[in-house]
Amino acid sequence: MAGGGGFDLNDTSFLNKLDPTTKAPFLDGFSSAIDTVFVVGGMITLVAFVMIWFLREAPLSDKSGIQRAAAENAEAAGEPGGEPIPVAAH
Repeated sequence: MAGGGGFDLNDTSFLNKLDPTTKAPFLDGFSSAIDTVFVVGGMITLVAFVMIWFLREAPLSDKSGIQRAAAENAEAAGEPGGEPIPVAAH
């Protein structure tokens, strides 16, 4: 709210002023909500970890991009292998 009479949901200092009987449902609700969040997050993490073991590894290329482009151009031109392009050493 724009006025000064609004209630700020992020300000939990009012809990310090409540008596223990009134405060208990608020604290129980907060702890229950956080507990649920961590349990669900843990299960999602566990399922994701198990699914990682079933992923297939994609083999990496043993040619550089320049060598692969030269081989594709040579094949398109009808040459058997094309000439290898030297790669600069650093």
